[in-house]
Amino acid sequence: VRQAIYFDVDDGRMIFSIPRGRITYIGTTDTTYTGELDHVVASREDAQYLLNAVNANFPGVELVISDIESSWAGLRPLIHEEGKSTSELSRKDEIFESNTGLISIAGGKLTGYRKMAERVVNLVIKKHFPRNTYKSCYTSKIKLGGAEFSGNKEVSRYTSIIAEKLIASPYPLVTARYLVENYGRQTDAILFMMESTTSADPFELRLLKAELKFCIQYEMVASIQDFFVRRTGLLYFNIHKVVSWKNEIAESCRTILGWDHSRFESELRAMDDLIKAVTGFKASAVLT
Repeated sequence: VRQAIYFDVDDGRMIFSIPRGRITYIGTTDTTYTGELDHVVASREDAQYLLNAVNANFPGVELVISDIESSWAGLRPLIHEEGKSTSELSRKDEIFESNTGLISIAGGKLTGYRKMAERVVNLVIKKHFPRNTYKSCYTSKIKLGGAEFSGNKEVSRYTSIIAEKLIASPYPLVTARYLVENYGRQTDAILFMMESTTSADPFELRLLKAELKFCIQYEMVASIQDFFVRRTGLLYFNIHKVVSWKNEIAESCRTILGWDHSRFESELRAMDDLIKAVTGFKASAVLT
């Protein structure tokens, strides 16, 4: 179970610390941003701000920049209010309708995106489809693939079974939790793919290749970044695995997806650029 810890910063803000697998992630800053919108990255100042806050609240931890493995950054879509700073602006979402009838929603937080979408769709139906009868929104009750569990106890039992099957892994329980949290009972299919393939690769790479194969076949992964960033989050939560095996994963993608040499090289360059971007706040921009 992940338990978030919230604590105050000297400037009056509050930040969080959340354990996830082998790491703990910390956030967030509240920096006014005026840079390039298509290339938002964490700065060294942002990183140091968070480290200072952690060290002040947890004496003896003594974190330094080199302890940070990876990072990500984004922009809050705040609704402008004259005379207020970004920290003073409301985080609430608001719906706007233009003179042409265009309905838009702005503000809010990523964690509330489902509720925001529901509000907009309900408004569209009410205003523009009054004669039709629709069911009430029920998408929150639709289970994700692999989520056939009755409760937390069943998830724990299943995770323990998977850990027993991963005895060859350096960290069976950590790996089992990662797979179950990402794929649920579909983990069985990934392990079957791994076991049915003869390979001299190290265990970690064999499992990663099976995971990639599953994601390509069933989850529309079409690039290295799809896999390492959008599907698995490994770029943020286990970047060393990305650095260690990106070439081998690119080679597997070339075989499965039929990439030519140009596509293969461009995928690796893009991945290397992204690795530099998420570690660029360090003294050395290249993770080795």
